[in-house]
Amino acid sequence: MNRQRGSRPFWGRLVKRAIDLLGASILTILLLPVIAGVAALVWLFLGRPVFFLQKRAGLGGRIFTIWKFRTMTTATGDGRPLADAERLTPFGRLLRQTSLDELPQLLQVLRGEMSLVGPRPLLPEYLDRYTPQQARRHEVKPGITGWCQVRGRNALSWEEKFRLDTWYVDHWSVSLDLSILLQTVLVVLRRDGVSHGSDATMPEFLGTQQHIIPISKGRRMEPLVILGAGEFGREVAWLVDEINRAAPEPKWNLLGFLDDSPNPLAEFSHYPPLLGRPEAYRTLGRPFAVCAVANSGTREALVARLNALGARWATLIHPTAGIGMGTQIGEGSILCRQAMVTVDATIGRHVQLNVNSAVGHDARLGDFCTLAGFADICGRVVLERGVYVATHASVLPSTVVGAWAQISAGSTARRRVRPGMTVVGVPGKEFFFPGANVARAA
Repeated sequence: MNRQRGSRPFWGRLVKRAIDLLGASILTILLLPVIAGVAALVWLFLGRPVFFLQKRAGLGGRIFTIWKFRTMTTATGDGRPLADAERLTPFGRLLRQTSLDELPQLLQVLRGEMSLVGPRPLLPEYLDRYTPQQARRHEVKPGITGWCQVRGRNALSWEEKFRLDTWYVDHWSVSLDLSILLQTVLVVLRRDGVSHGSDATMPEFLGTQQHIIPISKGRRMEPLVILGAGEFGREVAWLVDEINRAAPEPKWNLLGFLDDSPNPLAEFSHYPPLLGRPEAYRTLGRPFAVCAVANSGTREALVARLNALGARWATLIHPTAGIGMGTQIGEGSILCRQAMVTVDATIGRHVQLNVNSAVGHDARLGDFCTLAGFADICGRVVLERGVYVATHASVLPSTVVGAWAQISAGSTARRRVRPGMTVVGVPGKEFFFPGANVARAA
């Protein structure tokens, strides 16, 4: 794991630290009788030691010792500790339900090891099991409470927890912290999500199932970014993975995604990170790029934005795609699994051929054309710039489809289709829908 200091600006860390010092000081003074009372009850019901101490990973992956009130007995069976469910006492369960076992951590907030709000600190063994996205939870200090604590606590899966943790890292603000603190009071009073299913505690995190590409010891892997982090962007990430796996040595080092949305990958922790808006490309050292946006007009506009920054474009071809003799494929184009282009065809720049799409002999596809899954382009067809052919649609032999036209799902185009028109039905009829397929991004 890369153990760097959190990426939040200095002023943000300063404000958060000031809130932590003020809040923890006030809470420690107000709750001092409660802390003393709980310590006495733990000693009475569970004996010594009163505190449970354990190593945890904090900011940047640095290891520290967390303090809690003890909630379990030290009972053993055959010389080994019993299962958590057997050692957790009714009194200990009450402490957990009310989060009173976490009160000693107020002192750790004052010491600067923790924050009032942040991802909960986990075991150091987990550091090497995180995906790069999950590891971002260590860009901030761990907290006594956090975003996932008010969204389900231990009732959430590990992947859900990490998704919420990274969302918090990306969206931190003073108002968000105050909101989480207020919501924590309600969650504690309702005793929501204290246990995970039938378990007394969360099961061990064994890692997220993901594709792991071995590091090439031969040729240098080329850096690559994906422009667009939506559904097709995630599919292109999978395509890159399969290209690397099929090659004798991996070719592409996928750095992450560029997208105008603030965090389109918030629900997914097993993909490379969002690197920022498209303009962040200039800070990445001019890696190769590929645009994974289905809408032809939007794709054209995004490509223009990156071209203004001196972009280098990759062409991605799935190992199972078929390419006939004499066929030419332009830069930035994507050929997905089982896509087929027969002989002497010409594929323009930034064209997308989705799963099981087919292009016949001598066909010509202009720049920014898109074929959805199972689309069928027959021989000698001409698709002018930006044409979109939907799933299971067909374009009959020698048909010319004008620029920015669209062939609807299951429809058949024949003869000549005028620019900007939408073909619907079998046989296809032309209709004009303003804005179809030409929604260019600003």
